[in-house]
Order: sequence, then structure tokens, then C-alpha cells
Amino acid sequence: MLLFVLAVCWIIMNIEDVFLLSVLFLVDYRSQLLWTLIVCVVGFVGFKIYSKHRNNNVTVKKEKPIGEKTTNLQNDMSESYSRSQEAPSEESIPEESVFFDLNENERIEKRLAQIWKKYQRLVPGEIMNRKPIFSADGVRDSILYVGVNPSYNPGDDNVFISSTDNQSLMYGSFYQRDDAPEYFKYLEEFASMLGKGYTHINLLYARENDRDKLLRSNSEFIREQLELTYDTIIKVNPVTIIFFSDYCKDMIFGADRWVDPQTEKDGHYILRGTNIPIYFSDDITAIDDVQRMAFIRKIKSII
Repeated sequence: MLLFVLAVCWIIMNIEDVFLLSVLFLVDYRSQLLWTLIVCVVGFVGFKIYSKHRNNNVTVKKEKPIGEKTTNLQNDMSESYSRSQEAPSEESIPEESVFFDLNENERIEKRLAQIWKKYQRLVPGEIMNRKPIFSADGVRDSILYVGVNPSYNPGDDNVFISSTDNQSLMYGSFYQRDDAPEYFKYLEEFASMLGKGYTHINLLYARENDRDKLLRSNSEFIREQLELTYDTIIKVNPVTIIFFSDYCKDMIFGADRWVDPQTEKDGHYILRGTNIPIYFSDDITAIDDVQRMAFIRKIKSII
């Protein structure tokens, strides 16, 4: 760039001399051609140096892509489930396995097949035509988180693990997996503050986003799913159970149901037929830090 500028400045400052030289050498064609060639070469070299200098100093700003923000927790859960069929890396598998099979001897899938066959014509087809989903892994001596039911995503059939009879879908545990979705990492973190692992299941197995619609579908259809889940809870034998949402409470809370209101003590209840303390709570991923720590202290006082 400097060479180019100097060449241009020199020509401007000596324009008269350049003109006179051109006239003097007019008779000498070869001298004039040489002079013209020198000026062109100097100008070209200067321009190339300038261009290179400019390109090296230009900063191209690329706008960072904005990640999609999911505002619907139900969609988060569906996305998390869809990754459950991926095999964990060797580094993420505990040295001594803490897992056990909730579906031992195909217990869950056989019961679901019977229920779905029995109520095929008694429950709306858009519900019954969807394969039910269940959790296949339990963790010993764990905190048990219980949701309402799996949400419906049309692509689930292609990404979940198929049961042996191909009539239902299942997902494994994300406990102690480095590649676990954020939702399950949060559940694990909460349980670890209590010095425990965690297990996650749902009360129901039918995939439906409109829970009111599901619960209105057929009371016996709901009851038989709940009975299967109660058996699963007994098999898990957790140190405590946290039921998420008022929907859970509406289904199992009452004098003649799983949770007798009279068993209430210091903010928790006892699961009927057991000594397992239970809590009804908002999803713990949705509560603030103050509420979370208070909840942890409350659970620690009884386990």
C-alpha cells in the first residue's frame, strides 16, 4: 500500500516533469514504452499490496444461531425419552451396577398388552392406537419420581425401544449417564443432595397430551394401569416417592385409595400397604432454589 501511495504522489508532484519527459522522449518510442511500463508495474505492485493488507484486516462477523427454547415441559420430556434407546458409553456405566429390571419376565409389557386388548373398543381410538410407554429400569435404594403419563409424539415409535411382543415401547434409566438429557440430570442432582440415586416412572402408560381427556376416557382403563404401577412401585421399594402435579394426587389421594389423608405427618404421607413416605409436589425442575433446598431438608428429616 505504501509503495502504491508513494508512486501516485510522485507522479502528481512531478506531473510537469512527466509531461516534459513524455515530449522529450516522444521521438524515442522505446524510451517512452519503458517509462510507461515502469509506472504500470509500480502501480500494480502497490495495488496488490494494498488489497492484501485490507483483506487481512477485515473481520467477518457471523451471527450465532439462536437455539430453540422449549417452553413446554411436556415436549422436553418427550425429547428426553426419545434418546433413551442410545447405549451408554463404557465410561458412564457404574462399576457395580445399581440397576434392576422392572420388566422382569416381561411383566409390564404382558399386563399392558392385556389392558390394551381389553379396552380396545371402550377407549377412544386415538389413544388405544398408540403403543403405551413404560420405564424398564429401576435403581436400588433410590428416590422415586412419578409423573402422570408419557406425552404423545408421532415419532416415538421410531426411536423408542420396542418390547418383546412389539405391543409397547420402553425406555431405560438415565441415571449416572454423562449423555443424559438436562431434565434427568436435574432429577439426578436433586437425588444426589439426598445421598441417593433415582428412578423415574409414570402412573399411566397411555400417550396423550390432553390429560383431562385421558382421565375421562374410561375409569376402569385408568384403574388397571394404576394397579400395574402400584406393583411396580412395590418392586422398586424406594426410600421415598415424589409425585408430580395435581393430576397424580387426584388419582391416588383419598380414604379408599393409595394415600389416606389421615396418614399425613409433617407434610408427607404414607403409601398404603407400605411404610414408604410420599410427597406431592410441583415438578422439581420448576421450583426455585429456596423451595428446592427447603424440600430437600424436609425429605432428609424422614429418610
